[in-house]
Amino acid sequence: MKRRNEERAPREFSWKEMPMLRLLLPLMVGIATGVSLKGFPLWIAGAVMAAGLVACTILSRRKIPYSLRHVYAISCLCFWLFAGVWLSKQYLATGRDDYFMNLAEKEDVVWIGQVTETGGSAFPRATIKIQGCFSPFSRASGKALVYPATPLEKGQILLFRANFREVPAPKNPGGFDNKRYRFFQNIHHQAYLKEGDWEVIDQVAPHFLERWRDKQVQIWKENLKDTSVYSVATAMVLGYTAELPDEVRDTYAQTGATHVLSVSGLHVGLIYLLLTSLLRRWQSVKALRKLNFVLCLLGIWAFAILTGAGPAVLRAAVMFSFVLVGKQMRRRISIFNSLAASAFFLLWINPFWLFHIGFQLSYTALAGIVVFQPLFYHLWIPSNTWLDKIWNLTAVSLGAQLATLPLTLHYFHQFPMYFWLSGLVVVPASPFIIVLGILVTLAHYILPGWIWVPSFLLKELIRLMNLVLEWIQDMPFSVVENLFLPKTGIILLFIAVLILAWVWEQRRRPAVLLLLSIKWRRGFQVLFRSPRIPQRGAGDLPCIRRYPGGLLLSWKPAHPEK
Repeated sequence: MKRRNEERAPREFSWKEMPMLRLLLPLMVGIATGVSLKGFPLWIAGAVMAAGLVACTILSRRKIPYSLRHVYAISCLCFWLFAGVWLSKQYLATGRDDYFMNLAEKEDVVWIGQVTETGGSAFPRATIKIQGCFSPFSRASGKALVYPATPLEKGQILLFRANFREVPAPKNPGGFDNKRYRFFQNIHHQAYLKEGDWEVIDQVAPHFLERWRDKQVQIWKENLKDTSVYSVATAMVLGYTAELPDEVRDTYAQTGATHVLSVSGLHVGLIYLLLTSLLRRWQSVKALRKLNFVLCLLGIWAFAILTGAGPAVLRAAVMFSFVLVGKQMRRRISIFNSLAASAFFLLWINPFWLFHIGFQLSYTALAGIVVFQPLFYHLWIPSNTWLDKIWNLTAVSLGAQLATLPLTLHYFHQFPMYFWLSGLVVVPASPFIIVLGILVTLAHYILPGWIWVPSFLLKELIRLMNLVLEWIQDMPFSVVENLFLPKTGIILLFIAVLILAWVWEQRRRPAVLLLLSIKWRRGFQVLFRSPRIPQRGAGDLPCIRRYPGGLLLSWKPAHPEK
């Protein structure tokens, strides 16, 4: 018990042990600034970067006087801040010379492009990667969103004519901002295609990983049969959610278990924990330590490839790879430094991932688990082994939910009250579902006569999990809906969470209880308070007004008095 308590002791936050976090923060601010600044000259960012780099190089080779001790830090800060600005501007498709809309002023332009994504049933849509145009032929780059009269297929090469327009801003105040969503996908223009506006000239075969995933989906569909079962299995293990029924989505959303339906950091984290647990004995043997590291790394990336190597699982694989490298170095390295290093690396690949909900939730959830799980766990340490495991899972769920609370309220506008209860179901079941899913695939190729064994176990486990989640969904007050949190509310809630973590770590229990009471009682009243709606008078006309976080229906006199 003593050893177990020492392993789960709260981690001390030391700024000196996190050099990558000190680089990541100005880079993130620079990326956000670069996105918000329209028409900012790229050469200014490059000039400030060059000046900052020269200053850092000179100051690092000389002994800095005490009076100039902050000059080196400010030089580094300016370099990484404007590096973020430069990175965001450089990644933006509209700033490139060969962006296709720079050629759209020519009359009677025929475009050539490849369909990279499709979607929509009643109203088909597709994303086309523009490759060039004719009249005369010129190379072009960029992606466009099209709404064809009939559905297109992924991989088709098209010749088409289109009248491109900018993606429109939302017409309903407080509604979904499709323009902003497409902006961070580097899609800025759209067009409607009528019958006869396009011609399919070729078909590109799907990628090997896509063909592999489609084959596994078909295998599982044949062996699991029940739609509510195999759709959950393929979503949790393969990241395939196209056939997930709406009622299943609603059940998982209203119980706070939606995160298990998409392969992301949770699943890669479970694989990481499973591999490190199985190979823990090898870690104590010096000769096998490197082999342990290599096997864990290969296991994480093999799982990422098995699931189709989607963006979310690739980000998670990179994140845990950095964590493994940090542990392998056998130094006192903060896990926050490893997380910051992985985020720093990923943002250099795609700076717009900073605004992706999956990126934000993955890192805040893991940081919340690292910070709050030991704090919650030490509130009560059970003597019984099974109670200890259950309480440990509850502490993990509470830590992740507390850290991601501002984001979930802002993006999903609802709060599942029994998330901690659903976490006791889905978190322990997830590793068994992943392992059984892998066994189904292996049995199909190696022992097809015994495939019914893992298939039966997987089917019954998912049925039981769905049944328990439906029971939680039917409980009274299972979800609080219509919560609209503005951006200022996100900042205030994150500040409250950080203060809570610091006060809690300092063992100031009365202050923690006071902060919690303020956070849950007054916080919701202030952040989600709606203006009073006046009563309708005779002959008044409806008037829709916008307020932070939603819409307000009020009444306006038809003939106001002068």
